[in-house]
Amino acid sequence: MDIKFGEMELKIFEFVCELARNITVSILEQLDERLRNERDKKRYRMKDKNKTAIKTLYGNVEYARRYYFDNEKKNTFICSMKK
Repeated sequence: MDIKFGEMELKIFEFVCELARNITVSILEQLDERLRNERDKKRYRMKDKNKTAIKTLYGNVEYARRYYFDNEKKNTFICSMKK
């Protein structure tokens, strides 16, 4: 088997970056779910759930997050994490 070190290094790097992106998606979506469950439901009404993306050192991370309408501050929307 003829594997060059640089090729192996690149494959490991790509694998680790993909793993980091997947972990990040999982954490962000868990935080979003926690906010959904723990929010003041009288004040914050769920408006929508959209896909978004953030740029990280290990590549673009796409995930879904909810937006809430703030009943106390009219015309104000919040989400679990801003960029």
